[in-house]
Amino acid sequence: MAILEYLRRDTHCLCEMQDDLGMAPNLLSYHMRILREAGLVSGRRNGRRVEYRIEPQGFEALCSELDTLAGSPRSGAPSPPDRRGERAKGVYVLAGEEEVSRR
Repeated sequence: MAILEYLRRDTHCLCEMQDDLGMAPNLLSYHMRILREAGLVSGRRNGRRVEYRIEPQGFEALCSELDTLAGSPRSGAPSPPDRRGERAKGVYVLAGEEEVSRR
């Protein structure tokens, strides 16, 4: 999230992001590759540097996909079982809430 927030303001190269975000170069490169493959950021070569920027179309596609998933279950996918009120292995499942471990 820090990378996306940083790129939201302007285009930046990896060396700028590394210094400002305090991330190791290999870790930053790995995350940038994942974000590029997901279509959320793009890079443009400027000499020896690659300038990265947010890709608004990637976020629009992601939001659209999430809306679709939230609106209807995937076709062919079984509905999750209703486990509200069930107690199993020290975990309580509450109505409309995530599982809460009993500690």
